Amino acid sequence: MINSIKTKLIILVLVILIPMTVLQTFRINTNYKHNIEAKLNANFEVAEVISMYFMNYLEEVWIGEYGLGVAVSANYDLNSSDIKKYMEAFIKHDRIIQSYLWVSPEGKIIASTDSRIKNNSFIKEDYYQRIMDGESKVISNLYHDRMDGKLVLASARAIMKDGKLAGAIVGILDVERLHEILSIKNTVDKSRYTLLDRSGTVVFLNESKVIPYDKRISNANNPALEALKGQVEKTYRFKSQYDGTDRLGISYPIKDIGWAFIVTSSYDQLAGIYKKVVIKDLSLLMIVAMLSILFAFFLGRQLVNSIQRIRNAAEQVSRGDYEVNLEISACEELEITSQAFNQMARQISNLIMEIEKQNELKSQFYVTISHELKTPLNIILGAIQLIDKMDKTNIDEFYSKLNKYQGISKQNSYRLLRLINNLIDLNKIEGNHMMVNLNNSDIISTIENITLSVAEYAQVKTLELIFDTELEEKVMAFDAEKIERIMLNLISNAIKFTNPGGLITVNIYERKDKILISVKDTGIGIPIDMQEIVFNHFVQVDSTLQRKVEGSGIGLSIVKSLVELHGGSIAINSKYTSGCEFVIELPVTLVEEKNLMNDFTSISNLEKINIEFSDIY
Repeated sequence: MINSIKTKLIILVLVILIPMTVLQTFRINTNYKHNIEAKLNANFEVAEVISMYFMNYLEEVWIGEYGLGVAVSANYDLNSSDIKKYMEAFIKHDRIIQSYLWVSPEGKIIASTDSRIKNNSFIKEDYYQRIMDGESKVISNLYHDRMDGKLVLASARAIMKDGKLAGAIVGILDVERLHEILSIKNTVDKSRYTLLDRSGTVVFLNESKVIPYDKRISNANNPALEALKGQVEKTYRFKSQYDGTDRLGISYPIKDIGWAFIVTSSYDQLAGIYKKVVIKDLSLLMIVAMLSILFAFFLGRQLVNSIQRIRNAAEQVSRGDYEVNLEISACEELEITSQAFNQMARQISNLIMEIEKQNELKSQFYVTISHELKTPLNIILGAIQLIDKMDKTNIDEFYSKLNKYQGISKQNSYRLLRLINNLIDLNKIEGNHMMVNLNNSDIISTIENITLSVAEYAQVKTLELIFDTELEEKVMAFDAEKIERIMLNLISNAIKFTNPGGLITVNIYERKDKILISVKDTGIGIPIDMQEIVFNHFVQVDSTLQRKVEGSGIGLSIVKSLVELHGGSIAINSKYTSGCEFVIELPVTLVEEKNLMNDFTSISNLEKINIEFSDIY
């Protein structure tokens, strides 16, 4: 078999080399054009990214101007000095903006951070006419500053009030500082990046910060002017108006503002690089063709030996022996294959162990669920049998005992309902079908109401239940029903596992953009080795059938899932026999208001409490 594989490998090399030589020759002839096209595509991607980055910067400028404008327009009693102070505070955050203007709807300058600009003068540039014509965000063409003759741009943001133009914030951008956001180092082919305004004037050129204004005006035959019409213009070869060199490149339209971004590369430089590649390819082709045949024999021997070792290992695994450790270094591919084979054998072994573990957990689950189902059913059946045997001649005693046994039956029916609800919810969570209905509401009052509503259960066990909060109100997005489910489960656990005379505290803290909810008790606590798995399905601190309190071990698993559906997390701080604290961390977010009826009523709340606290006696 080994000799057969070696022979076939040599023949395969020959079969590949002959057509490869023909194809490689053809490829060399066409590679030049493909490389040119690839360079144009690369220039397109660069132009697209830089254009997007420039537009993102403009959007940030307009957002800042809008916020500044809204603050100014909302205060009727501000004079020009006050407005100037507002604008001076904003200008510190952007090194490219050299001054701000607050302009009236008619174009009159009300206030300016530039002391050289006189108030009550009018803006003469045509960009403000676009604001008056109804545009909300405008970037001007390049123009000379009337104060010092510097080339600048103006970004204007209209401020509307009651559907009418209340004024505009105008930011004057220093063109020479555009390098700070548009400069990209390119040491490979020294690409040229050019930014054109609506009139075809060069606003930015990465090769020079200072360009005479007459050199900035594009020639009539400049292919970049087509991009100002909204179309991507691909140019394979053209003469540059700046230095007369032959170039190729992409003119990319920035449609939102009617500008264009141009990325070009030196045609002669690229041609020289690709010609060297062609010569190198031809030389390598001849060398490779000669060496491949000699190399095939020696490589074949190594490959065949390695394949044989992999085959032997596969037979070993098929016999059920997963202790395989292949070490093959004949070539990278076979080394990766051997590593993958070793990993596969380990995964099979781990999978078998996991299946055995799952079977054990499944058996434990059946025992736990059987106990949780059987106990309340036996109690309900016993109550019914006692009712059947009661003496019905004594009406008062009969109804007294009937009410008692009905209460017992109802409580244990709640226990069954709670277990079934938990199993249904667990199935929804595992199938990713559990959804949250987020609404903006006060989380503080919601949790306080939930806590106070279960106070009587704490009093029955002579426990002290305290609610405290750092803040009185916090409106945020959350699902009230799910939060209620979380809090009822944690508080019921605290009541169940805290001895009489103990203390349970519910605290709420605010930490930056998050809300922390703490449920702390002085109960039996959770051992350290159980804290990492207590949120798993069917895990209980006391898993024996003779445990002091009832429970299926599903509740905390559901709590963790419901918290995570809110984008939050839950953690445990506990020491066995020294109490336990669950800390929920929820992000503070808001959602769009929905016109939905709030079904979080006291009646449904009472019913849910009865269900959640049904295993507390």
